[in-house]
Amino acid sequence: MKQVILALLTLLVVFGLVTSVNANDCTSYVDPTTGEIVLVCFGGGSSCGENCSPPPPPSCEPGVWTTTTEIVTNPAEPSECLVVTIIYDTCTQEIIGTSTDYDSPVECASNVDENPCDEFTWSGGGPTCTRYCDDNPGWSVTTSLALPELFLDVRPFPATLVRWDTAMRAGKVPIASSTGTLAYVPLGGGSADDPAVGDWSDVSLSLRFVPSLSGLMVELPHIGSVMLPASGESGQPYIFHWEKPSHPEVGGNVLAGNVPGFDELPADMPVYQGQGGTTYRLFYSFQYDEYTRHCRPGPSGDGAYECKTSGRSTEKDGHYVYRWRHRSETQEIPPSVVQGLPAGMAVDMNGDGVPDAYWNSNLTVRRMDENNSVYNPRWERSWNWGGAIYWGVREGQGEIGWPGTP
Repeated sequence: MKQVILALLTLLVVFGLVTSVNANDCTSYVDPTTGEIVLVCFGGGSSCGENCSPPPPPSCEPGVWTTTTEIVTNPAEPSECLVVTIIYDTCTQEIIGTSTDYDSPVECASNVDENPCDEFTWSGGGPTCTRYCDDNPGWSVTTSLALPELFLDVRPFPATLVRWDTAMRAGKVPIASSTGTLAYVPLGGGSADDPAVGDWSDVSLSLRFVPSLSGLMVELPHIGSVMLPASGESGQPYIFHWEKPSHPEVGGNVLAGNVPGFDELPADMPVYQGQGGTTYRLFYSFQYDEYTRHCRPGPSGDGAYECKTSGRSTEKDGHYVYRWRHRSETQEIPPSVVQGLPAGMAVDMNGDGVPDAYWNSNLTVRRMDENNSVYNPRWERSWNWGGAIYWGVREGQGEIGWPGTP
């Protein structure tokens, strides 16, 4: 399936279904002249300044929005990059919208050739990253992150009819993030109440999975590959029709009784098997405040000269100033620098032979009612087969006795 992503997106460009980054398209765009995917790379967020601490992570309160920034290549000038602000719901991590600053281009990030984590492992659904404070293993911060759950909303399900209006929608393609923190690290020998030069405070290590496509890739027998834009739970679904029932002679090679959760269908009913998912990029951020000492020209408040402002000074001509300075490192972690990544998870989106995205198959299929709601208690139900999609298709009216009927 992943092999058809580039070809499909090129077709979507031709038909105008994928456009450049704007308020409705979040973290990637396709160059209409080349068909190449231009993907988001992490840009570092806002600076905290000299005399403050990084803001705490937002609380999970329904309806609260938060923002982050990314860097994208400027489609008009590939040597430049642009800052994109992404707004997303704090609780659900759903992207609400984006805006691009076209007036202030920035320097593009260099190629990443090493993992920024001092210790990095991949287990289960995602990575665990550990970073040492000032390269001192005695003081470290760790965070773990799993690829987020994707939602494909469908109806009628688990079975539909030939040539019947059948619907599917990318209900959720969220951002996932995690942060590990340390309140204080006495690297210089001080304390929170009496800091020493070299001490660190408000240390944070963050990982984020950000979708590199603005929707879900779905591939179904006889339907083909479909790119579903992330329209959310209130969006309109994509309507299509099956032209053949799920008969073994045309690919219905799985019996409903062998599919976990398909108890609503006769156990001997054949069903089609498809698959779905999308690609993600992994971003890293390491931030802290460091207690520093600097020599400033002139005497101190009590008239004393304590230090030399430069190596050319013949005598002390300045005084010491102590302050907290904010430090930060931000970087993308592509699959090419990850050891032990499970087979099939690395995706080469650019077609250059180097994996640059992660395949996320954590797909939950949810049933919709006729009003496209997944919360109607009469119909509400969900299934997760690790990226597989099973769908039964019965003969429609006038097709009894298939095969052999038009």
